[in-house]
Amino acid sequence: MTISCRRIDAGRQPFDPALHEAIGTLAVPHPAAHNVVVDQVAPGYKLGDRLLRPARVVVGRHTPRWH
Repeated sequence: MTISCRRIDAGRQPFDPALHEAIGTLAVPHPAAHNVVVDQVAPGYKLGDRLLRPARVVVGRHTPRWH
């Protein structure tokens, strides 16, 4: 049986704390980008179904502007 190491590419995916480590947030203008990965600083890795290292990401945060 062969178990392969897979890279986790998180770009433009919904933030998942089971796979991603949020290292920061970034203000985004559109509500659809809220809680979505806007930048991946370092990839994560899985060995089979086991997480070796979470992907380090920046997550979008939509905040309505107050007038």
